[in-house]
Amino acid sequence: GNAVKQTISTEGYIKDVWTFSGLRDIDNTSIDIYDQVKHANITSFKSAARDFLEYQEIDYLQYDKFGNVEKQRVRSFADAAKTQLREYKEIINTYKDDVSRRRGNAEVSTTTRWTDDSKAVDKQIGQTVVTTSSFDEQGRALIQRQESFVYSDGAMKLASYSDTKFSDYDNRGDAARQEVTSY
Repeated sequence: GNAVKQTISTEGYIKDVWTFSGLRDIDNTSIDIYDQVKHANITSFKSAARDFLEYQEIDYLQYDKFGNVEKQRVRSFADAAKTQLREYKEIINTYKDDVSRRRGNAEVSTTTRWTDDSKAVDKQIGQTVVTTSSFDEQGRALIQRQESFVYSDGAMKLASYSDTKFSDYDNRGDAARQEVTSY
């Protein structure tokens, strides 16, 4: 089953000392008959003393037959009262075939960000598109491109991109080697 409420605390090992790096409270408020979360609220804190950082509402709008999220939307607020929307984004994942889909490896994953939830063109912030152009016979990604676009002068413009080659997969499906070239 799914946890209805959980708290996640993270630390990083910095200069030989474990140091606080994050704290989140997650409330999965809606879980369907297939054990898939439909809505979650996440409160993030910038200290272990629970100094507020961000509040997010996440709607998981569409799943595929393997439980992969195909469409979701995220509202990020600068305040706990949810009066200051910081960012609205939608994430769309499409899959090449059932082999890669079964592994959860999207062929194209597109994240589009706006300053509000009207989705008006003049409210766009940017977009990130991750395209996997090559998979092996087991559905593992071999070649992937990530493109980052920013909204400027009335249009989305390519700001940067990177190409990643994955190889030397182990039996768990983890790539031991990743070659990243950024432009």
